[in-house]
Amino acid sequence: MFFAGQSMQGAVGVTLAMQTLPVGIGGAYLYYKQGLIDLWVVAAVAIGMLAGILGGGALATSGEISPVNLELLLGVVLVVLGGVTIAKTLLGYTTVHPKRNS
Repeated sequence: MFFAGQSMQGAVGVTLAMQTLPVGIGGAYLYYKQGLIDLWVVAAVAIGMLAGILGGGALATSGEISPVNLELLLGVVLVVLGGVTIAKTLLGYTTVHPKRNS
């Protein structure tokens, strides 16, 4: 979306629509068929995501945070999450599903 000249808010909106509708539903169905989705975990995560989406969406569209600061915040979150993922991998922590590890 950066190269398409979208605003940060517009890019987030397009990304949410693309992940949720065509990609998310199809991918979730395939994982569910393989028995890799725990619906209790899905429900718990959905509650947290709903709160984050409503709060974050309200904040991002209210004008309280400038588009520049919104981009900076997104970049920081992505770098931190990437660092955590790399550290977990290097330290030997695994996220391999038990059914696939046997």
